[in-house]
Amino acid sequence: MKYKIFVFTDNVFQNVDLDLNSLSRILASFNVTVQMFSIMENNQSSFENALGQGGNLILFCQNQQIDKIIIDNISKLSNDKNIIDEEVVIFKKDGNKIIFVPYDSNWQAMLSKINLNENRANKTCQFKMFGISRTKVLQDMQSLVGQIDDLKFSVIGNELMVELFVSYSGSEDLIDEGQIKIASMFKNYIYSENSLNLSQTLCQLARLKDMKLSICEGITGGALMSEICLNNRGVSQGIVFSKLKFLNKELTAENVYEQTLTMFSDSTDTSFAINVQGEYENDTLTCIYAIGTANSIDVYKNVFKAEKEKAFKFAINAIMFNIVKKMRQNSLEI
Repeated sequence: MKYKIFVFTDNVFQNVDLDLNSLSRILASFNVTVQMFSIMENNQSSFENALGQGGNLILFCQNQQIDKIIIDNISKLSNDKNIIDEEVVIFKKDGNKIIFVPYDSNWQAMLSKINLNENRANKTCQFKMFGISRTKVLQDMQSLVGQIDDLKFSVIGNELMVELFVSYSGSEDLIDEGQIKIASMFKNYIYSENSLNLSQTLCQLARLKDMKLSICEGITGGALMSEICLNNRGVSQGIVFSKLKFLNKELTAENVYEQTLTMFSDSTDTSFAINVQGEYENDTLTCIYAIGTANSIDVYKNVFKAEKEKAFKFAINAIMFNIVKKMRQNSLEI
């Protein structure tokens, strides 16, 4: 389903407080395509222009102005009206939706409650992935068209962090063949089948498995610890040991492995160790890190060629992704 989106503001040259990433994610979850996105001046001429576009419309306005806009343009609307949470107003006209949304309120929660795509099939699923490009996901999903009934999909993300939203027709059987096909295609990249991000998925696994984490960081300087704790209240209770410590030896997988073994003796409560070492030279980050239990430690080497901030962002995401994969080994996936 297609929508045209208009944002009305008193000054088109000032930033509007509208989280476009959240908007993209909500629209993608309903497999909605944006035909037009426009920021317009807050006046009657602009409203008439927007309403005259036809089709499905989402109009973002200031909360205090919505009633006046509706009254001034009531002849262009209809009597089929619905109100969500006393703030979002939906009109249905000629088979299309005209949705007024106040952008100075909790619009994300309200917009998520609206069925933006009534043509969507009866089955839906979502996958969050790391290590694959948006273009590759689109290409691979296109190959499933014809294999899965009424398949529709949206892909958002960039820089190897991708989110896939899918709808399709299927039976109510316990085994969902459509979802199995999609999950099998991307099994090496999926870290979540819900709304949790990488750090949240990591922490959920650690809590469910009652893992006590020890984290040692050299090259990342505490950035991994910060990312893990950023969106996970109370997670520090499951981290028994965290310190900044460089290798002070040649950067090899063997030396990182040996250093990681000492983490279990440094803190006897440790059940899962994470040790990150590396070097950044000539716009290249070489990162060697070890992850695992005392009986099963895996060592990884990643090389990222990028300016410093971007290289370290890639590295943190890669480390968390491999932590999640390691935590899931030899156990039921969560």
